[in-house]
Amino acid sequence: MEDSYGIFHGSRDAVTNPRRGIFTLAQNVVDGSAGIISGSMDLNLALTDLATELEAMGTGELLGLYLESAIMRLAIQAMSLCIFIIAYGRMLEIFLVISVAPIPLSTMVNREWGSIGSNYIAVLRLK
Repeated sequence: MEDSYGIFHGSRDAVTNPRRGIFTLAQNVVDGSAGIISGSMDLNLALTDLATELEAMGTGELLGLYLESAIMRLAIQAMSLCIFIIAYGRMLEIFLVISVAPIPLSTMVNREWGSIGSNYIAVLRLK
């Protein structure tokens, strides 16, 4: 009953003050997980328990676990690819903006000064 009160309290706060509501909800999650995290954990014991649980599973359950793990692996790889594409795209955009920044746009369209902008762009293309 206490957990549902915290979630309700957080959602009510989110309507009146969104920042406070998010903080209250996050604090409720942290408080709920503090009992699990605060205890000392023996890694060897946890791994042996995991091994016995996996050995007790049937073929269908293991296949489902494998498929879930494979889907998560593909999703993580797709997200990392998207992050790299976005990062490289932004670096390219910054490079292009910085390389063209010294030229005022008026030098591109002005008849008398137009050759300055055109020559600068031609030099950039040759590099």
